[in-house]
Amino acid sequence: MIVTINIISTVNGLENEGMRNVASHMIKELEGICSVRRSALGNPMECVKNSIGADAVLVFARASAKTAYLAKAVRLFCKRVYFILVQKPESVFIKKLGKGIKKFAFFTTVPEDADEVRSLGCDVYPLSIGINKMKFRPAESVDEKAALRKKYGFEVGIPLVLHVGHLSQGRGLEDFLQLPKGRFQRLIVASGMFNGDEVEKTLLDDGVTILKEYLPDVSEVYRMADVYLFPTKSAEFVISVPLSVMEALSCGIPVVAYDKVAGIRILKEHTDHLYYVGDASEIEAVTDEIINRSHAGCMDLLADIPGWSDAAKELYDVLSEKCKSH
Repeated sequence: MIVTINIISTVNGLENEGMRNVASHMIKELEGICSVRRSALGNPMECVKNSIGADAVLVFARASAKTAYLAKAVRLFCKRVYFILVQKPESVFIKKLGKGIKKFAFFTTVPEDADEVRSLGCDVYPLSIGINKMKFRPAESVDEKAALRKKYGFEVGIPLVLHVGHLSQGRGLEDFLQLPKGRFQRLIVASGMFNGDEVEKTLLDDGVTILKEYLPDVSEVYRMADVYLFPTKSAEFVISVPLSVMEALSCGIPVVAYDKVAGIRILKEHTDHLYYVGDASEIEAVTDEIINRSHAGCMDLLADIPGWSDAAKELYDVLSEKCKSH
């Protein structure tokens, strides 16, 4: 069954934020199997107009007070409105919708993110996060890794520890200082969004390299690294299934992380190369342990994760079935 879907998001051609990244890939794949209307989150009139005559509306945005009001408006013109949860809904979102929240349904990447809306009687469906294995691939050889190091101005013989994401308070990036600058090369590729000046200054003062420029192929920086550090402890500052962790593992790079974010625990089921630390003082020793194993970074470390086309097909199948039943 061909359906028309109005997708509300902040997609702007860049994939520099978690929800936007998920939305960009889903939109691209869904456009190949159904009719898709694109609506900018910041343009409420466009969102409403494109909901008229649509079979379903998908909201790729944080469930907040703003999107609660928007959802009420678009549901006047389309009865099937779904929120894509990549984080838990804000409490104000649930308060604003009140008893009417049962009129909305949710796709969630992590079951526990939807616990509260599920308890209120909302329909909840699982949503897979995909990955492009053609793009995020391991280095073909140690020579490729060495060539990439030289391209980006890093030493070949000194361990390189990487993070890709927002340069903001709450991400825990100060933990890079646990890795002595004399022993490690430390690189953060910043998205350009949610920058924290104090965090940036702290890191730069200790010699951490920060790249804030646009990279045509960010997968190259994954492939040249030895270890990926994901120091975030709170799901408030990251989507529940961190895409950068998936990308690093897919590129053959082991990951050091805290056991704090639900999606990290889910990804642990798909790899033997995600290492937990209990606190920051353990980061150096665990990183050393990984490097001493002489892992060359030339094999995919992430198993049984669907491509984006399969993830979009799962979502489409739910929508199509719901459209048939009404």
